[in-house]
Amino acid sequence: MNLARSISLFLVFGLSTGVLATEALPGLANPANWHQPPSNATLIAAAPPAGRDGAPGTALKFTTDGGRFFYTRSGCLTGDLAQAEALTFWVYRAPGEPTATNYPVIEVQFLEADGRAKFWRRLDLQETGWSRQVVPLRFTAWSPQRSPRWANVRHLGIYFRTPATIWLEGLTLTRDTGTNATFSAKELADIAFPSAAPAALQVADKPDFLLITDAPPLDLNQLEERLQKFLSTARNDLSFLGAPATRPVLLIFQQPADYQQFTPRYAKLLNLTGAPPTSGGYTIQAIATSAWDPAQGTLRPVYVHEFAHAWLDRVAALPSGAGDWLQEGLANHYQLVFHPQTNFPQLVRDGIARVDWHLPLDQLCSGKRVPLNRYWQAATVFRFLLTSPKYKEHLPALFAAFQKTASTDLAPHLGPILKTDWEQFTADWLGFCRQDQAAVAP
Repeated sequence: MNLARSISLFLVFGLSTGVLATEALPGLANPANWHQPPSNATLIAAAPPAGRDGAPGTALKFTTDGGRFFYTRSGCLTGDLAQAEALTFWVYRAPGEPTATNYPVIEVQFLEADGRAKFWRRLDLQETGWSRQVVPLRFTAWSPQRSPRWANVRHLGIYFRTPATIWLEGLTLTRDTGTNATFSAKELADIAFPSAAPAALQVADKPDFLLITDAPPLDLNQLEERLQKFLSTARNDLSFLGAPATRPVLLIFQQPADYQQFTPRYAKLLNLTGAPPTSGGYTIQAIATSAWDPAQGTLRPVYVHEFAHAWLDRVAALPSGAGDWLQEGLANHYQLVFHPQTNFPQLVRDGIARVDWHLPLDQLCSGKRVPLNRYWQAATVFRFLLTSPKYKEHLPALFAAFQKTASTDLAPHLGPILKTDWEQFTADWLGFCRQDQAAVAP
């Protein structure tokens, strides 16, 4: 199946073909099972202006001036969502409500218990009268603060971006279709390489990862071995991290232009917009991507770097695209493990020698995006925490705190977890960086 047909099937039919097994969610038809915003919004059971064959006499009537959020109470959304393909429901919008050019826009959200992580998809309700809405679970976006996991989802939410009065009924999950909430290797290959014949692709479809490329010169076995070595090393270093929610993915495109086009194309399937990447590698929703470079060959360093981002996302729920000190520190550290830079120790010594060549650690470790010219510093902080006898024993608690707070801001955890302050932590880090080459170079 090529991309054009894949998108066509998704947009027209919404669900895969085959025998459908549906699970109605009748409890969600009761307004009492929904949390309502405190003001300027109402949710009641009411008869819609027009009936629909086979529908009950009443539906959920949402009225809001926009910017309001409704979500289900605990216990109302049950079952293994990871094995479901889609959520479907019917929406009624009265003609001219608001207008043909000013239609309601909502987000359907699947939220974890604490609300800090979610899957979501934007829906533009342009049709009037009754319309069937389909939300394929694998075509949902992930929250940027913490990556969601289907096993942890407990609430269904509807966020109204715009003013709206709509009726909603028939909430149903579709299961047992042969498709679930995760892309299959074939489906991802169709999306990533729409023009390639299946026989032209090299695929390593492993329990631990998925690697697909359309670059004939790439030595698949050699790169597969490198990824396995990364996984073995990272799991040994961070043995307290659990199994990945789903396996990380690495896509390598023969042509740089195809690499750049993937992110916008993938974002469009999520009903989002995305710009082509300008760097040598880019990871989106635990899908690591890069391009073939004949000068660097099969073991191009960026492949490990981007795969490390995807892996950390899947094992620790820390978003791969955040660009924070932990993501970039870990990725750069393991890139150096497998692709050492002989000048790195000198780069570190030069970097700490001048105040304007490194960031204060409270800024670097704030959880915000790290500048490219400070990746070296993030790598040393990560390695410092990983190897320091004083701090490494606290890494399990630190990672757990990052997951709970949905942030890698180190400041709240310096005292409670690391038993230090910025002054002492900085002094310890500087001392680590001033040691011999073995201390700062893996």
